[in-house]
Amino acid sequence: MAVVALVVVLVAAAVVLVLRRQRRSAATLRPDDVEVLRFIRDRGGKITEVEIRQRFSLPRTSSWRQVKRLEQLQYVRITKQGQQNLVELLKDGF
Repeated sequence: MAVVALVVVLVAAAVVLVLRRQRRSAATLRPDDVEVLRFIRDRGGKITEVEIRQRFSLPRTSSWRQVKRLEQLQYVRITKQGQQNLVELLKDGF
């Protein structure tokens, strides 16, 4: 009986952790994220990461992290085009 209770508690804890993680991934966009998304939209929905870096004067790693965050939130898709990352807008509701 104690084993069953322990299993139930562990399963409940796992469910709570999964739900918390999902809420974090669905976090609201930051103001700079919205600016980048608008820039991509205004440029036709596809842009290179280099163009984002140049427009917003970002270091390479900061630009990469921001684009990856937007990809995790499913606002953009990143594909390789030669040696550059092509960033494509997936959602327009921001």
